[in-house]
Amino acid sequence: MIQRTRTRACLAGAAAAVTALAAALVTTPPARAAAGACSVTWQVTNDWGGGATTNVSITNTSGAAVNGWTLGWVFPGNQVIGDMWNATKTQSGANATATNVSYNAGVPAGGTISFGFNASYAGSNPAPTAFTFNGAACGDTAPPNPTGSPSPTGSPSPGPSPTGLPTGNLALNRPVTVSSTESPNDAGQAVDGNGGTRWSSLYADPQWIQVDLGATYPINTVRLRWEAAYGRAYQIQTSTDGTTWTPVFSTTTGDGGTDDVTPAGASGRYVRMSGTTRGTAWGYSLYEFEVYA
Repeated sequence: MIQRTRTRACLAGAAAAVTALAAALVTTPPARAAAGACSVTWQVTNDWGGGATTNVSITNTSGAAVNGWTLGWVFPGNQVIGDMWNATKTQSGANATATNVSYNAGVPAGGTISFGFNASYAGSNPAPTAFTFNGAACGDTAPPNPTGSPSPTGSPSPGPSPTGLPTGNLALNRPVTVSSTESPNDAGQAVDGNGGTRWSSLYADPQWIQVDLGATYPINTVRLRWEAAYGRAYQIQTSTDGTTWTPVFSTTTGDGGTDDVTPAGASGRYVRMSGTTRGTAWGYSLYEFEVYA
């Protein structure tokens, strides 16, 4: 009887150990960058006094991919975040975080992701000097650019991923051509990374805007951030030479807001939004025209 009791106790203990191990395996968190294994670039791209647009780039400098991320910081001033794109915001007083959205949760080793936001403030708009990435301090923080002045090397270019494809918005600050523009809304404002500026066309159909990426890439996502004047019927087209165009997406039920188009198997150096039916009496108007490989 005693021996059987001990055997049952041993079996029960083994079962409990297996159960605990299974629970530990199931609840293993996603990979996180180690402390210091990240760098952050903070760039104010537009400041109109009392409000500003900021672009933030995070580079995973660790040797492991990250699946899911949150960047945290403390505002030195009284900034209050308004709208944020490519991330989800939280803010409590001076403490703020930006968390990935569904399409940019994964950051490969050496990869870079970017997001942006508009913020209001009173007095001055100082930049944070310390950040956390998934709770770990970022020890390699690129010097912030509080004035929004351009880098001495020119416009930033997307960095390469381990697969050889660039990361980030390929259309950022690239050459743009449009069918028309409503002064003073310049075409380049659709690719300047500033969610407070826009391109808008004349009040007629059809209209189009195209961007030259500088090289041919596979196109994973085209993001259209519409102003109130949006396209109800439009196509996304790609081209390798800027002359012959291939439709890779088409809709007649556009409803404005932000459209994330994911054309399967698309590639091209040039990407165009070709609108055929306006959604309002106004023209076509885009805050941002973004392209991702």
